[in-house]
Amino acid sequence: VVSGRPGGGSISEVGDRAAKHGGYLLAQGFTLEQVVRDYGNVCQAVTNLAVETGKPIQVEEFRTFNRCLDNAIAGAVTEYSDRQAVAAAKDNVQALNSRLGSLAHELRNHLHVATHAIRAIKSGSVGLSGATGAILDRSLLGMRNLVEQSLADVRVTAGLPPRLQIIILGEYLG
Repeated sequence: VVSGRPGGGSISEVGDRAAKHGGYLLAQGFTLEQVVRDYGNVCQAVTNLAVETGKPIQVEEFRTFNRCLDNAIAGAVTEYSDRQAVAAAKDNVQALNSRLGSLAHELRNHLHVATHAIRAIKSGSVGLSGATGAILDRSLLGMRNLVEQSLADVRVTAGLPPRLQIIILGEYLG
């Protein structure tokens, strides 16, 4: 089937080839508007050629031609849009992986310091109230801040309202 049935519902050679062409045009950096206009230009060129050569296009021929163009445009636009969506999803995954990688790296650093501080405290060679305890405290606070910031980012990205929390300033001042 070259052009598809008049009522649609059939796969056509034109639509299949146009789908490949739509994917190609996306890869070449064309916009969706340019993809559609390409097929409009084909229609204009064919009708101009018919006029110039004095060979009129019969009504049934033009209907078939029009169905071919419709199938071509539909196939090209569908493939273009599908590939564009896949490319956007890949970009989103890469951006998310980058953010998660940074978060994991920072959490690992804080966890590493906290683990060493706990080992030193457990060995009995240093006390909890000294410099090692302060290092442990900063590491735990750093991890908590990273987790809270990440959760806040997730809430904002998901469009959820911010989570309000009462804080006691005396805990941070003394």
